[in-house]
Amino acid sequence: MGPMMMGGMGGMPSAMPMMNPMMMMNPMMGMMMMQANMRNMANMQVPNIQAPPVPVAGGEAASSEPAKLLDPKVKAICRDFSIDDATCGKLHDAMKDREDFDEDIQALYKVMERATRDGKKPLEAMLTQIRAIKSGRFAGKELLDPDIWAFIEKYNLDDRVINRLIQTLKSRRGKKKEDLKALDERLGNASQPTGLGLLVRLLEGLEETGRLPSPPRRLGGSGRFHPTGTFLNPREEREQKGRGRDEDWHHSRGGSRSRSRGYRR
Repeated sequence: MGPMMMGGMGGMPSAMPMMNPMMMMNPMMGMMMMQANMRNMANMQVPNIQAPPVPVAGGEAASSEPAKLLDPKVKAICRDFSIDDATCGKLHDAMKDREDFDEDIQALYKVMERATRDGKKPLEAMLTQIRAIKSGRFAGKELLDPDIWAFIEKYNLDDRVINRLIQTLKSRRGKKKEDLKALDERLGNASQPTGLGLLVRLLEGLEETGRLPSPPRRLGGSGRFHPTGTFLNPREEREQKGRGRDEDWHHSRGGSRSRSRGYRR
């Protein structure tokens, strides 16, 4: 091998392997193989750079915060009424601080079943109840009372009247059965929606005077409040009126005798 070729080889990297005999026979093929080897060595020296994460909707990275843990009972009622995850999360937030959580969930089941049975859409009914829970207007465990629920079902009361009824009954502890029986007797011949207006009037009377107002005229009453009488004890009221008439009759008879005696003298 000549001095020039030896000098050229001396300029090559020391890691270059010994030339293939084919390269010596075909200089062009040798040049192409040398270039391929140099590209491979360059690629081996380039660091492995990972692609940045692809942003998702809202500008957040793919590794977002973990999903909110929902109470199993909240998830169950949402599943039973086909409520979406977002609304289910709202229900969880509204219910998480309720003192009577288990009873409230049972009451919510009853309300939802009644609403959907009456043709309301489950989502709309659930959103209505979530707003009621947040504002403190949800009756909750009071709806589990069989006497109260039977009265609600019988007269198909709406949420506004239900809350008024429960508020009145709670202020009259110990008289619930008596009050419900008297209200039922008053509303027995009333028609919807007149019955709801009459019920509100009766509840107002209980709250203001502690007594139910007189029945309307079409039910045999005077239609006015009677502060000395009560529909809860109609027999006692009639007896008091009877005693009053007897006393008036005796008083009038006594006065007549006194006047007639004075006239004879």
